[in-house]
Amino acid sequence: MVRLGIQLMGDHREAVADEDLERMLELMMRTSGVRSAAATADSGAALYVDLDLTAPRGELAMDRARALVAWCTRYAGLGAIEVRHVQVVPERPTVLAPADLSV
Repeated sequence: MVRLGIQLMGDHREAVADEDLERMLELMMRTSGVRSAAATADSGAALYVDLDLTAPRGELAMDRARALVAWCTRYAGLGAIEVRHVQVVPERPTVLAPADLSV
C-alpha cells in the first residue's frame, strides 16, 4: 500500500468535487496491477490517496504510485500535482492455519 499526500497546482482554491475524485479513481482501478484505490479531498487543493498495487519493491511501488496519481489527476481535469508526502506500508504476510492431515 502506498499513501500519498498531494497538492494540486494552479488555481484550485476549493475542495475537489466528489465527481472529480470518482473519475480519477475509476481510471486507477482500471489500471493493471492496482488492487484498490481510495482518495479523500481536504480543504483547498490537498488530496490524500491510498493505492494498493503490485510491485516487487517499495521504491518501485512509490514510483509507480506517483506516476499513476499524476496521470489520473490530469485525466480527471484536476491538472498537475506536487507530491507532499509518500509512505509505503508493507504488505503483511498471510498467516495460514496449519492443515489437518488426519484422515
